[in-house]
Amino acid sequence: MSHMVWQYIDRVGHRLDLIAELEKLQGSILAFETVKLLWDVNDADLSKVRAFMTAISQIHIKVLKKISFVVQMWGK
Repeated sequence: MSHMVWQYIDRVGHRLDLIAELEKLQGSILAFETVKLLWDVNDADLSKVRAFMTAISQIHIKVLKKISFVVQMWGK
């Protein structure tokens, strides 16, 4: 449990550091919009996106393995 807490603290700290860096770039529309997005997106949303991307990656690996198997069988 404490490992998860430290990971969360690290992510929040990293996000705040990034926001501080971007805020130094005054006059940049991209930096402004990125800061706005980082403030608006909460960690729960980011966690959902990470879980979704992990699921997609796992499915992709399974599909590639099946394609590889079919190609090997077809070549014999």
